[in-house]
Amino acid sequence: MQDLKQAESKKCTDTNETKQLIEFYFSIEGFLIPRNYHYCLYAALTTLAPILKKNPDWMISRISNITVFDDCTVKLADSILKLRCNKDLITSLTMLFEENTLMLGKNGIVKLKFIQGSGIAPKKDLSGTVTIKTEDNREPDPMRFAVCLGKQLAELNVNTLPIIGRKEQLIIKKQPCAVYPVLFESLRAEESITLQCQGIGGRKHFGCGFFD
Repeated sequence: MQDLKQAESKKCTDTNETKQLIEFYFSIEGFLIPRNYHYCLYAALTTLAPILKKNPDWMISRISNITVFDDCTVKLADSILKLRCNKDLITSLTMLFEENTLMLGKNGIVKLKFIQGSGIAPKKDLSGTVTIKTEDNREPDPMRFAVCLGKQLAELNVNTLPIIGRKEQLIIKKQPCAVYPVLFESLRAEESITLQCQGIGGRKHFGCGFFD
């Protein structure tokens, strides 16, 4: 499997331990999928690889290169999905490395095709979509979101100040979820690795907290 030996030699550091993460690239081939595909994708992946349901140490990106087709669907075009997980899951995820057909919603039939795996490398600039709930389990307004984000960054020893975009809405299982685009520029190498390996906030199995 391409680049996996090199990938396993690269390490990601979190606040408690050193662990090795691998990033897998998949092409997603199809035409139309639900606009709110996030839970459908999670369900399809965990059905194909049940080990994911039992293991919290993984995250996925949002699908790249999609355009709005109508109010309910988006169109795929050279689309890519990235999955990051602990190297210990590689053997258990063998099914994902084969070409598979996934059903996203009622009519969203797509093919998932493994491209390659690699280790996590530092990048100076990273962006992602973040959702955070406050201590009272509520979705924060922009000001409280910035405070909660700052606390999580401090816990990760990330000192670079983020640029926070306008609030957006993600629909997961028909429930709205407030998310914020977050951008980092000129990160130190260790900060970049930490953000990519740890992510920020919740809903990491639905494309949130994934920085690239």
